[in-house]
Amino acid sequence: MHEKKCAVILISAIILTSQIVNSAFIPFSSSLDDSINEIATTSFLQDDTYYWIIDDEVILDHEEIIVLQFIIIESTGRLVVNSTNLTFEMPPDRSVGIRVMNGGQLVIHNSQVDSVDYSFWNISALPGSSIDIYNSSFQDSHIGSVGPQVSINNASCSILHSTFRSASDTLLHLLNLTILDLNDCDIRDSFSSGMIVEHCSNLMIDEMRIRNTEGYAVEVRECRDIILSNITAMYSLGILIQESEYIELKHSDIHVSSESGVSVSRSDFVNLYNLTITETNQAVITVQRSSGIILNESRCETSRMSGNQISSYMATHLIICRNNFSSSSGNGGMSLGGTSHCIIAHNLFYTQMSFNFGPDSGNNSFDFGGYGNYWSNYRGMDQNGDGIGDSPFNPNENVIDNYPLMTPDIPNWVLIPIVLMVRPSQQNDATPNSDTTEPLPSDTPSVSFFNEMTPFWVIVIGIEIVITCFILRRRKI
Repeated sequence: MHEKKCAVILISAIILTSQIVNSAFIPFSSSLDDSINEIATTSFLQDDTYYWIIDDEVILDHEEIIVLQFIIIESTGRLVVNSTNLTFEMPPDRSVGIRVMNGGQLVIHNSQVDSVDYSFWNISALPGSSIDIYNSSFQDSHIGSVGPQVSINNASCSILHSTFRSASDTLLHLLNLTILDLNDCDIRDSFSSGMIVEHCSNLMIDEMRIRNTEGYAVEVRECRDIILSNITAMYSLGILIQESEYIELKHSDIHVSSESGVSVSRSDFVNLYNLTITETNQAVITVQRSSGIILNESRCETSRMSGNQISSYMATHLIICRNNFSSSSGNGGMSLGGTSHCIIAHNLFYTQMSFNFGPDSGNNSFDFGGYGNYWSNYRGMDQNGDGIGDSPFNPNENVIDNYPLMTPDIPNWVLIPIVLMVRPSQQNDATPNSDTTEPLPSDTPSVSFFNEMTPFWVIVIGIEIVITCFILRRRKI
């Protein structure tokens, strides 16, 4: 009798345990399968990958989900992921992810997206779709996972207050966008670049914090009318602007770059304003085959024992003014190879500057409006006490600052040199220096700072001319 009771108790315990296990784990591993089976209109196998088609609304709220398929959202399909942990797990020889296309919508709010070891996954939005990401976290926290994690191509996109973290590839790739709301996001820990902006126009990207990337923190490639504001880039290759025009980078910090702080290549009309660039291993700013580049109101510091703080090759019409240049080693340099028609004035050089000028370098000015630069190694006199050296600063035949400053103080009323940069009349011209770029639509609206501020710059230039003439006249008297 006692043995029968024990057997009954044992069987009951086994049944109860199996029910607990099933209730605890089966929903976690199969809840997405169950949801998709109920609403997916089509599923198919292609190249050893299972695809599920969603063309209705699916809401995942406060769930734990493992994704074993490649989900396609199209037409009237809408997937809402709210307060959910979404984990991509790739079966052998298959890829997983979410692709939004042909009018589909993806909404991810207050959620976490992750992957298991050796998973190839990504979230992509293709032309005609929309993606809305808010207060969510994306990461490849396991070994061997491959991205890019989020790729947006010609889709409506809003990404706010979110974090992207990877151990593999580019974290955020923006392609062919003209509509974007990207603000207050963290990007970190990538073996490639943090963010790539490519073939985009009329965008403003604000408050991005990017660190620990093997590649560039931000790459801007073949773009037009892009404003990058309040960008913090740390432990990267810096920021690259390539084959683009009308780009503005402002109010940003770039720290500990293994190359240059900002690299500009084959681009025109780039405004670098109010930047803090420190601990770069190469030049603070590198310009190659570009024109109309402005570096203004910035603090720049290199960490190399010797090297160029400004490096330019085959560039024209550079304006470098009201910047503070220093070096932890006390040494700095300027290389202007094949560079002409530049104005370098109203700067503070707290370094022992060396200069290197290649062939075809000429017509460069180191003073403007009766004021030059402050050079820490200038040893001239100021007998009349006007704050300007009586003799020019002339370290070599290519550098003549006719009005070197005796102290690192530039009167606030001294205006910086401005050039009037007008957009070419043909809006559908290809991006400069690129033979393969597709022309932009002729009706594309412009948010370029040059065009918006053109009337203001006309007034400023007029005032500068009047003040300059007044100064020159008084000196003659």
